[in-house]
Amino acid sequence: MIKKILKLKNVGLYALNPIATCRNWNGEFEKNTIIYGENGTGKTTLSLLLASLKGDNEILKQKSTIGTDGVQEVVIISQDNIKYRYKDGAWQNHFTDIEIFDIHFIEDNVYIGSSLLDSNQVNLFDIVVGKKGLQKQEKLKESYEIKKDWNKMKEVLKARLSSESYLSDEVIKDINEQIEDLNFQIRYWTNYIKQLQLELGEYSKSVFDKDIQLINKYIKIFTPHIQLEKFSKKHAGEKQFVSYSLSVNGEIVDFERKRSATKRSFKYSLSEGDKSAFALAFFLAQLEKIDLKDKIIVFDDPLSSFDQSRRHATTTQLVRISERCKQLFVFTHHIDFAKMLSRKLEKASTVSLKIQKKSHQSIIVLHDIEAETLGDLFKDITVLNDYMSNGVNNELEKREVIRCIRPTIEGIMRIKFFKEIKHDEWLGDMIKKIREASEQDRLYRLQSFLDEIADVNDYSKEFHHCDPTEPSDNIISDEELRSYVGQTLRLIDKI
Repeated sequence: MIKKILKLKNVGLYALNPIATCRNWNGEFEKNTIIYGENGTGKTTLSLLLASLKGDNEILKQKSTIGTDGVQEVVIISQDNIKYRYKDGAWQNHFTDIEIFDIHFIEDNVYIGSSLLDSNQVNLFDIVVGKKGLQKQEKLKESYEIKKDWNKMKEVLKARLSSESYLSDEVIKDINEQIEDLNFQIRYWTNYIKQLQLELGEYSKSVFDKDIQLINKYIKIFTPHIQLEKFSKKHAGEKQFVSYSLSVNGEIVDFERKRSATKRSFKYSLSEGDKSAFALAFFLAQLEKIDLKDKIIVFDDPLSSFDQSRRHATTTQLVRISERCKQLFVFTHHIDFAKMLSRKLEKASTVSLKIQKKSHQSIIVLHDIEAETLGDLFKDITVLNDYMSNGVNNELEKREVIRCIRPTIEGIMRIKFFKEIKHDEWLGDMIKKIREASEQDRLYRLQSFLDEIADVNDYSKEFHHCDPTEPSDNIISDEELRSYVGQTLRLIDKI
């Protein structure tokens, strides 16, 4: 489990010491770590950092901070207090038990844009067939290498026969016998390779059939009108390629390199949301096939801008992954999704963090996601309550407290009298309506404390407007402010 980032030098936008500790957070990651950040703050940089830690020294070089000397250094510490250092372009040690779902997983293995390239098909084969299939493929590669060696030896002997005219009959006979022996070996290895290809094909088919069922199980969760129909395997020498076909509402969709009037294409048949849902289903299916108890699982924006309708389903799946894995990292730019996920995960082992811009650098801070996602009315009431309990430190903070008074009364009025108050009417308009209300009007009962509402309005309204001609040395009385805030909170109960 990754405990803490101790140092990030020249990595993306991050400060040298990117962790901002506070009274409620010691800077350590938890079993479940949710990191929220707006686009461009550095979520993907953290994802790539973990991908590099897994075993890719080169990828981190692509995230060197622009405008610096480019010398990068990273220090990460694990739960076991093992330090992982990146220096001089390489990690001194790697943390290999990491699986990452991000745009790079999608583009490397599932599709690029709306295309399934040869490179995708090679990587896709490696993922789908698993460890046993890769062992068979490695055996096949070794057999091809042996056959190539026999062929090279044969070509050397044939070249000698054709270039050396002075060879005796006895030497020629000996060379021909050697060539015949080599032909025997070549035929043997040719047949052996055919047998291995056949075995790998049969094994692949059995794996494909199981994978189709597994992937479709997850596809149905996210987008039930899509189904994976088949995997297709081909090979060119030792290289293995896998492509696939989907159906959309029962109609087959293929990756066609040329447009066809009779065949539907992946590009025009699936929405961006459908594509990302399929990629996530594919990743989740692969996770189900392996033991996750020692794995760190990373999701970089599992919910795209096109997937808002799949928030609940995605949250449920991530919670289930959390129950199986060693550690879960989720990076997202959807604050409501981050909030939903944080509520579903086990509270004691979950931390919500935020990537925050400070000057031109990014830092990671504790995220009070509940407070940040409050509606405006609840935020204003919270500010007023906090002031009554804890006070404030300066004049600027007092002004912020005063500026919450009127919106609080207006918000409560809009909720309680939603039929009587129009959307473009404000506290002054509301006071007028109360004053003019007749006994049969719902607003009439507020006349008994109308003076209190008017007093609060008069006190706070000057802080909602700017008059440059007014003196600027007006100090806000803490005692007076406390009186009006208390009056506002009592009015909430009365209204």
